[in-house]
Amino acid sequence: MGEVAGGVTPQDLGNLISTSKQYESLGITGVTFLMFILCLVVAYRLFKSKLNDCEQTRQTVLLKIDEIKEEVSRLKDLLYEIRASQGVR
Repeated sequence: MGEVAGGVTPQDLGNLISTSKQYESLGITGVTFLMFILCLVVAYRLFKSKLNDCEQTRQTVLLKIDEIKEEVSRLKDLLYEIRASQGVR
């Protein structure tokens, strides 16, 4: 069958169903607590996903900044050469 959504397999869903049957007798407080824990897990996974995206973007930006610094350095060298050829300091 493959993955359903967010990397969840049918086996994971089956495990979730069997686990939920174990917790049927918890009552409203227990169920609410489990929902809270599940929300925390989902939020953490989303946070980690976005954090990884930010790290990739950060690396791309740092590479572009290095390229710009090299280009600025090259332009400064050219400017010094032009000024030196014109006798201007």
